[in-house]
Amino acid sequence: MTNSSSTGLLVCILCGTAFAWDPIPKVDLAQLRPADFQDTELDLPFYLAHFKELADAVVEQGPDRGFIHIPVWRSPRENQPYNARIMESVLSLAYFYTLKRPWNPYYASPAVRQRLEAALEYYCNQQNPEGRFAEAAPQRWNLAATAFFTKFITRTLTLLKDGPPVDAALLQRVTDADRKTIHLVLTDADLIKYGTFVSNQYTNVFAGGLEFLKFHPDAEIASLLRRRFQDGMHEHQSPAGHFYEEDGSDIGYDIFTHQSNLAMAWHYARGTDLGNLIAEQERKWFQWLSYNAVPEKDWSDWVLNCAMATRTRTLDIPGKDTPAGELVPETRAFATSREDLKWQIAAARRRLEDSWPHVPPLTPDSMSPYAFLLRGLTTWYPTGAQRDEARRNLPYFARKEFAHQLVDDRHPEVYTYIRRPAYYAAFNSGDHMRSAQQRHFGLGLLWSEAAGPVLQSQEDAAAGWGTVAEGAAQVYEAGDLHAVFAVAGKAVQPKPGSADLPQGRFTITYQLGDKGEKSLEFAADTIVVRVRHGGSFTEIVPLLESSAGALTVSVDPPSTAARVETNTEIGRRKLSVLRIQAKDTLTYRLAF
Repeated sequence: MTNSSSTGLLVCILCGTAFAWDPIPKVDLAQLRPADFQDTELDLPFYLAHFKELADAVVEQGPDRGFIHIPVWRSPRENQPYNARIMESVLSLAYFYTLKRPWNPYYASPAVRQRLEAALEYYCNQQNPEGRFAEAAPQRWNLAATAFFTKFITRTLTLLKDGPPVDAALLQRVTDADRKTIHLVLTDADLIKYGTFVSNQYTNVFAGGLEFLKFHPDAEIASLLRRRFQDGMHEHQSPAGHFYEEDGSDIGYDIFTHQSNLAMAWHYARGTDLGNLIAEQERKWFQWLSYNAVPEKDWSDWVLNCAMATRTRTLDIPGKDTPAGELVPETRAFATSREDLKWQIAAARRRLEDSWPHVPPLTPDSMSPYAFLLRGLTTWYPTGAQRDEARRNLPYFARKEFAHQLVDDRHPEVYTYIRRPAYYAAFNSGDHMRSAQQRHFGLGLLWSEAAGPVLQSQEDAAAGWGTVAEGAAQVYEAGDLHAVFAVAGKAVQPKPGSADLPQGRFTITYQLGDKGEKSLEFAADTIVVRVRHGGSFTEIVPLLESSAGALTVSVDPPSTAARVETNTEIGRRKLSVLRIQAKDTLTYRLAF
């Protein structure tokens, strides 16, 4: 066998068969030890064991040469050659190619280099002359594929900058393609406008742009990025605190994609005026989260006010760490303390040792490039005392009685939070906006200090809190809900931003289409719900498994109630649905 070119083409002299690439070696974890991995690397054995599968999935020949045909990032349905999002996994290839560790045989591997260079070339070939990328169909250019390119390819270029050799002309081509797309996202009016509709997509350019400037100073890009950063303070974030996703609120996208964008940007903006803008955004967002997330009694989980989400179904989270917590105390209540981090690392190492050398199988979406995106960038964790102080300052711990509203100014969306001595409630109202996901307004969350979360509305028809007419498919609360808020019988007008309402007897009233009216009265230890509706209807009350006696639902006769178990689990709790059958009128009480 002879090497016929500098690109690694091998030709068998006897058979004439061409072998374009060197074989990728397979890692046998049994030849390694858990002790070989540092505390920050305890998740890497999974990726190391499966890296060969990813690298071997890079197409060697033909028109799709360089495409990653295995669905390890995005779903199998989405794993199409025209989908530029698939190629974000070039970061995964680059990470192992540039990671110099004793256990990594892929560092500076010629076989990995061959596949990495082909994947980079394929990724660049997907770019149109303006700098756009497609996702859902060939040449269907969109913001997501275009803006995500700027984040993942810039991170890839950073890893390759001082790493093992890569073709210099190819690196320059990738760098030029990166600048072109960054410039496009920062200047194209349509992309900028659409970025105010789905903000997590647009803010990828903040992460990619700042990292690009770190290694490729560019006065024009710097000026454009600064302007977009400043405008984004108002265009991407509601005065209520959430970032806009399909023009509304979505904790799932906010807490995952958007936060990763900000964390990457923070690494380069920390200590600058742009860093201060990020800190202010984070302060507002974590204030939003503090009203919409309630803890379990042992702080093992956070249950979310999520039925009004526009895009994702995120019911609960274990917490959220962000490097901006160094300057933003509001983030620390949700963070891992430094003391707990040591415990978690020790527990992760024990699990690794107990299961060694076995790792879970590779499945679709299990090798996300996000696993490598923020490695080596700034991290920050509060002390236990700092975290506990932040928890004491959460609104429902800091005060035992209030009515507070967070109000958007783009749409008539009003989020109302009621603290009474015995409980805490979240009530959502506004326009449905016909998002792709069904949204449910109304009572979204109930929590008590004694029992933790006891009610969580869902976005699906069977478990969304509200009133459904006989024969109807959805509760009224799945459509527009424009409520009247009253204190001591006097209506109060919501105002954009964050504000307390006056103290006094608090009620919320709204119409049930043209069929009736519904009201909630928030007393010290009871919420009284009254429904007036012509004809038969069903009231749906989604309840979380809780301590006996924590919440009592009492129904005035002649209405009757039956409890139905579901398969939904939120953390360690199961969801059940109380279905109350009524006609013409209904009064029931949620008593603590």
